[in-house]
Amino acid sequence: MIYTQKNCCYWRRRFLVISDKDKHRFLEWLIANQDLKDKECFWIINYLLNHNYLLSRIHFTIDVHLLNNGIVIVSDDNETDHFHFFHEGKDHYNPETAFEALRVDWKSHYYLEIKCPNSISLLQEFNVFEDNPSEKGVDQTDEDLESAVSPKAIELALEDINRKLTLSLISRDIDQALDEKNLSQFQDLCQKYQTIKEQK
Repeated sequence: MIYTQKNCCYWRRRFLVISDKDKHRFLEWLIANQDLKDKECFWIINYLLNHNYLLSRIHFTIDVHLLNNGIVIVSDDNETDHFHFFHEGKDHYNPETAFEALRVDWKSHYYLEIKCPNSISLLQEFNVFEDNPSEKGVDQTDEDLESAVSPKAIELALEDINRKLTLSLISRDIDQALDEKNLSQFQDLCQKYQTIKEQK
């Protein structure tokens, strides 16, 4: 593949590890540029912006009705969709219910689906879009993961952590190469990133 100025943005998004900083940037953009149908959703967003640990457990995706702790936030110009909070098999329509769950059960993972114009493109532009875990068969609770701990699992987990750390460092170097317009280094780093990412 030939890397050009035109497709640099695509590769930058693809190789960028999702960070809490990017989530923070997106939520700040959302409350500054979108009128939300349910004003209580501003409480939820501001709460996330002020609690970094909880923000790290927020995942922006689609089809959250398939997941436990799925939250649908809707912009005011959307006439067909409404707020939903999918929790333990129930569909709640009151944002205050989700807010209370976030406040009390802050160790769980939550999945946010944003219903506004070009929402998926926006999430991708801010580098925060994630695949729905139910589509990959990995919708596991923290208890599921803890019950499966074994020496081999720990070893694999440590390898995965090291791999992700390496990818994160390479991603940073990719950004730097782009900023410095060093195309040769950019190509080498992209190839290195892809090789490591494909390792099982």
